[in-house]
Amino acid sequence: MKKYLLLVLILSLTLSSCGGKDLRGKLIWHGNLSSNNVYLTFDDGPNPNSTPMVLDILKRNNVKATFFLLGERAKSYPAIVKRIKREGHEIGNHTYTHSDGYNINDAKILREIKDSHDTVKNITGSSPRYFRPPFGFFNYRYFKEAEKLGYITVLWTFDVGDWGDIKAEELEKKTLSKVKGGSIILLHDGGKGREEIIKALPNIIIGLKRKGFEIRTLNEIN
Repeated sequence: MKKYLLLVLILSLTLSSCGGKDLRGKLIWHGNLSSNNVYLTFDDGPNPNSTPMVLDILKRNNVKATFFLLGERAKSYPAIVKRIKREGHEIGNHTYTHSDGYNINDAKILREIKDSHDTVKNITGSSPRYFRPPFGFFNYRYFKEAEKLGYITVLWTFDVGDWGDIKAEELEKKTLSKVKGGSIILLHDGGKGREEIIKALPNIIIGLKRKGFEIRTLNEIN
């Protein structure tokens, strides 16, 4: 409970509006709430099975997304990382090994961020601008270290829950019922059992467009 209350205080003190301001060292979990922009974000990749299928769906639907990559997986699958970059998607830093950040010291946390940063930069030639801590809200220590490196820390407006035992139809319904202007939507391309989100993704994209939303990458956030 103490950790949760401290996090709430940190979030209250650090949240800022996004419109045209320097966001370095900031924390955001939504874009402009009065806009019709939404942001698809995928965590824990690259995965040699599911990530290419996600990329195929995005390409067919002319949609760009943001991928928060794990450094160790990026190092193992550099061709997929290069494809993500080549096809115009945003790449974010999700640490090197997805360590929870509780049982390691600040130096290790900093190394987790830097090692992932360096891996992505070596593969793509570009430095990630956005950081997402493992397990999201429960890793406020990561925010402190990411801030030192000038990262924009990005959480999410809502978690679709594709990491759980949930069918494609439920994922689609949940997403389309919760979405609103400025929403940052948390999805996963990494890990096992991504079949249901891959089934749901085309209908999610179609549904978002029918509702009048524009699907953007985080570098277009406003």
